[in-house]
Amino acid sequence: MKDRLLQLFLETLGETSLASVMTTAVERRGDALVVQGERIQLPQAGRVFVAGIGKAAQPMCSALVPLLQPDCDVQALIVSSVGSEGGPDGSDTILGGHPYPNQESVRAARQAVALADRSGRDDLFVCLLSGGGSAICEEPLHPEISLEDLRDFYEVLVTCGANIVEMNILRKHPSRIKGGRLAQAAAPARQLTLYVSDVPPGEPSTVASGPTMPDESTCEDAYATAENLGIVPRLPNSVLRRFEDRTLVETPKAGDPAFERSQWFCLLDNLAALDRLENRAREFGWVVERDLSVDDQPVRDAAVALVDRLQALRSKSPASIPHASARWIV
Repeated sequence: MKDRLLQLFLETLGETSLASVMTTAVERRGDALVVQGERIQLPQAGRVFVAGIGKAAQPMCSALVPLLQPDCDVQALIVSSVGSEGGPDGSDTILGGHPYPNQESVRAARQAVALADRSGRDDLFVCLLSGGGSAICEEPLHPEISLEDLRDFYEVLVTCGANIVEMNILRKHPSRIKGGRLAQAAAPARQLTLYVSDVPPGEPSTVASGPTMPDESTCEDAYATAENLGIVPRLPNSVLRRFEDRTLVETPKAGDPAFERSQWFCLLDNLAALDRLENRAREFGWVVERDLSVDDQPVRDAAVALVDRLQALRSKSPASIPHASARWIV
């Protein structure tokens, strides 16, 4: 059973790899991209700007850009924390910091905004998002927030016990690029966002802190979140002043003109992987239960909790179930 579990796990990783997903979910048909069955017309006389942000930026760009070339004028920026400084033709690569932003993260954010600014109404701006993008590509909205303060701010968030949604509510508001602000820079170009989600279901705007997506949170929410987490005294003064400033410019919300010509597609998330894994496990006659309650716990605590639950379920499982003397928690 242990060998079979390992086999299923590795098979699922292969089936949900970026290489597999990009080739099945995105394809070129004539003068259009087809994403998950939906047709996106490519510019006839315009250009295509591609910004890949996150740990999977390089393979995502490497799969997409060849679909656009050679008949499209493509300019691409890859911002990641892993891989080499190489990519498809017409691309630049910047390796930013993770989990804390560094000077390269700031340079990457400036270049991403500059790329978006160059796009015009007849152009297509494509954003490829994946996990880790929040730190990898970042610049403060306010010049008085230094890089040192920005790094200290991230360190507080990473170490305070906040979940990913809480962290990204706080990260969006003092940022020049997050919470839909990259979409504002790209407007009025048509915009296409393809993302790989590493966040809880129903929270797509927290992937890389949602640079091209409407932000559901407000500055008031950010300050309230900091208060609830008890981290207000730990925030750098330059960041704290931004949350306390009631005249602070809000992030763009749903209905903002920046999103009038935007489309968003989730290429892969944790639920898709779990669906495949669960279906395969059931084929062997195993009883499957999902437990996502430990997602925000430290790895060791989550492992102990899941093993304890697995043992409890095994003791209750009827011995008559074929091929399964235990329940398996996914």
